[in-house]
Amino acid sequence: MIRTGLLTTTTMTVAMRMTVAVAVLTLTGCGLFGGDDGLVRDRSGAYRQAQEIPQVSVPEGLDASALGQLYPIPEIPETTLLNEDTGTLRPQPLSSNLSEEEVKIQSLGDKRWIQINRTPGEIWPRVRNILNTNAVPTAQADAASGTIESVWLEFDDDPLHFHRYLFQIEQGVQLNSTEVAVRHASMLRDGEAPAWADASTSDEKEQKMAQFLASNLAGDLSESTVSLLAQSIGGGAKVETITLKGEDPYLLIKLELERSWASVAYSVSKDGLSIVDQNRSTGVFYVDDGGSENEDEPGFLGRLLGFGGDDSGADSEAKDSVSADPAKISKYKVSLKSTADGVQVHVIGLGDTLERTEVLRLLKRIRANLA
Repeated sequence: MIRTGLLTTTTMTVAMRMTVAVAVLTLTGCGLFGGDDGLVRDRSGAYRQAQEIPQVSVPEGLDASALGQLYPIPEIPETTLLNEDTGTLRPQPLSSNLSEEEVKIQSLGDKRWIQINRTPGEIWPRVRNILNTNAVPTAQADAASGTIESVWLEFDDDPLHFHRYLFQIEQGVQLNSTEVAVRHASMLRDGEAPAWADASTSDEKEQKMAQFLASNLAGDLSESTVSLLAQSIGGGAKVETITLKGEDPYLLIKLELERSWASVAYSVSKDGLSIVDQNRSTGVFYVDDGGSENEDEPGFLGRLLGFGGDDSGADSEAKDSVSADPAKISKYKVSLKSTADGVQVHVIGLGDTLERTEVLRLLKRIRANLA
């Protein structure tokens, strides 16, 4: 009986000690394992504390070819925005419609094109596949220039002519987007093949082919295919952020002024921005930011209980007095200027002077929604 009692007492003592130990571990929590002094340190931001040291100096006369930078640190472009909290690089903002594939036909004047929010490297093989499976054989394809030319085709409703199509695939103005333009040409059956004109012979047939191709792209299931040959379609980007020393940053759109104006007009109506007024002859948009609403405006409960509703007409009269001048009720002025290199897009603050970083943020917002 004594041994049993001793055994029981010892067991209870051990159990109590384990309970105390578990309680201590629980109270210390993550402080024991995590943190800078814990058993498991968080090293996710340790690289930001690294310092660059001088390269090893090799005495004159000895071979230094084996030495060099294994991990060279590139210069950070001035257009790069840093995260305010961590100081690390921010990615270029994506267009708001990149989560889902979107295919649409856009037109401006006598021009028409298919816009899809996928890269040219993805669209090129899909267009080739759609044409081949729908009895539109390819006579010539050049991935470097992004052109696909069909053979001469016969249509039952036009027995006197042959028809062919030229498909131009190039980078869109948005990030990771593609534009596909279609051109139509025809010739008499006993005639000579004409050179490609700047415009289609039949606008109706161009429109029907664009609708046919857009419909098939929207329902195509081969979007995972990527052409390595088509990675460089369309050359460089159509839109660049330019930062010159001593000058304000601006966007350079490498398109004609009419297309650039329409594209910027679409962009400054998205992502919380809105157009207060515009002047096409001077190339100016007056833009407001939806996030900068009047904080003195009464909320829902205030309006419900009547707060702020007893003001005299002074405020409304003041607003009416400045409504004729859009600069007084807008936050930004976005101006377009045509140059030999393209169309420059500048952002100017109305009222408060914009810091350089704020100008860059606004330019990136505009660029992300160009159409």
